[in-house]
Order: sequence, then C-alpha cells, then structure tokens
Amino acid sequence: LDESKKTAASKQWMAAQLTELEQSKVDVSRDEAKQKITSMAHNVFKHADEVDRAGKADKTTAAAFNTAYVFYTVLKQFGDRDDQIVQAAKYCLFKTTDILKAL
Repeated sequence: LDESKKTAASKQWMAAQLTELEQSKVDVSRDEAKQKITSMAHNVFKHADEVDRAGKADKTTAAAFNTAYVFYTVLKQFGDRDDQIVQAAKYCLFKTTDILKAL
C-alpha cells in the first residue's frame, strides 16, 4: 500500500489490533483460538464496514476487508464454518474488489 494513502488513524488502529493479537499469543485451547480469530475477524470487518458506510472507503479500507476475509478463511482450520461466517467472508471479498475497482 502506498505510504501516502495510509492515515495516522488507520496505522494506529492496525497497530492496536496487532498488539492485541500478539498479547493473546499464548497456549490456548482449540476453541479459545477459534474464538480469538473470530473476534479479530469481526473487529476488522466492523471497522472496515463503518469506514465504507461513511463513504470514506479507500485502499486501506479494501485492505481491511481483505484482512477480515483472510481471518474468516483461517477459520476453515477449525472445521465447518457457520453460514454467517461464510457469508461475511464472501461479502469481504466482494467489498475488497468493489472498492478497488471504484478507485
């Protein structure tokens, strides 16, 4: 991503998310790991969706939707995903493409 497109707020938010992820990096059960990844996916999705619905979507927003998609896809490692998760992943992929095409 072009450095000029990154905002201080988006950098700060992503740094906070990565810090949270690093702090949660401990021995956890499979269910706890699934819950943490699901939570991270929902947080990234929610942030990207809020920016998009505010009409301020840019490449950073597309990258956030793509990140949420990756998190939702990682959940395949824990077995079948809920339909809500599958639909959210599809929406993230769609929004990533939609935003990038619009730029």
